[in-house]
Amino acid sequence: MNKTLEDYIAIYSQFRNGKLSKLERKKRHLMLTEWSKSIGPHNIPDVHELSAFWDSYPESCYNRIFIMYVVLPVVISDFDSGSIDGIKLLFRGFQEAYWRSVDNIDSPFYIFCDETGHNYFDIADRILEKEPGNLDVLNFKYKKLKSYLTFSLHEMPIGIHLMEWMVLIRPTYHICLIP
Repeated sequence: MNKTLEDYIAIYSQFRNGKLSKLERKKRHLMLTEWSKSIGPHNIPDVHELSAFWDSYPESCYNRIFIMYVVLPVVISDFDSGSIDGIKLLFRGFQEAYWRSVDNIDSPFYIFCDETGHNYFDIADRILEKEPGNLDVLNFKYKKLKSYLTFSLHEMPIGIHLMEWMVLIRPTYHICLIP
């Protein structure tokens, strides 16, 4: 296993799974912050090592420091080289119960998009061009579009009522264009 991953799991395993007290969270955050300063570009694992680590320790991979300093550099370098393996790893996170909500801004995929400026749907489409049957990506895209449409339809009644007010109730108001 990569030394960076070994050091991370050594820190993470010092704390119990589940909810931590405020003091424990602070201590873990301090330890992980110090750990993140020791990571160099030569210590970053490759996509396959990261994927194997994610499979072995799925509950440990959703720490924001880990995502920012290990996951993102791996995925960005993989993505820039034209591969989609790293991005597929991020989409796989939506299988986990905690990340089932497509609007969760703490998920690794959303952090990736926020840091790189990529659009969620463009990334999904890039994967679907190469793998049209990828269920993780199709599921994400379906849920994200459904969420967007639900929100849009939720806002529609106010627009209808405003139009009704303008046309039926207030017919004396006219739009005047001053030349």
